Amino acid sequence: QDVSSSMSPNDSVDLSIKEEEIKWSDQDDLKFRVDAIKGLAALLNGEIDSAQTLFGGPNSCYAAVGNNQTENAAFTYGEYLHCTGDFPLATQMYEKVLEAASREDISGNLLAAGNMAPEEVSLGATCSYGQLLSHSGKFDEAEDYLTRALQKAEEQFGSNHPKVGMVLTCVARMYKLKAKSEGSSSIMVQEGLYRKALEVLKAPAINSEGKT
Repeated sequence: QDVSSSMSPNDSVDLSIKEEEIKWSDQDDLKFRVDAIKGLAALLNGEIDSAQTLFGGPNSCYAAVGNNQTENAAFTYGEYLHCTGDFPLATQMYEKVLEAASREDISGNLLAAGNMAPEEVSLGATCSYGQLLSHSGKFDEAEDYLTRALQKAEEQFGSNHPKVGMVLTCVARMYKLKAKSEGSSSIMVQEGLYRKALEVLKAPAINSEGKT
């Protein structure tokens, strides 16, 4: 789906940063994180070329993996690749982030990488990789990763946190794609998951639409 297809001018994200006022010497990690956040904002605004320039390509993002202060930027680049349809390279980025996260001690009081703490990067990468697998038709693997993401979210934030609701919607979406692809009964599972997600997210009940 075209990233900009559902955007309106009022949806644009204004993330103006006057770089000439910032001294980047000895702050490579900080600049990398700032550029990644700006790249994500450009992507949300439908500015694909600007986003690509800000991320700097796969080599610089590969170098960020394994660094608690820049790992979120690498994960964000994976999201960019995912959204723009480069599934093979997005897969590599997600896998590298997940591999690094599995080796790291994230129990300490670590500075958030970009806009996420390290444990959130692990959760986000697990969920996004599961989504990517479902988009690629690998539903068994997708179910495995999305189940892990759901367990991580519940352990970190509690069963009624909005992040749990968001992961539930991803799981439901996976079952919807699986049902469409295989003609299976997964649609019933999907409906139950959507209802649970709506409850967690405190959204109006499905059957309340149109009622006063």
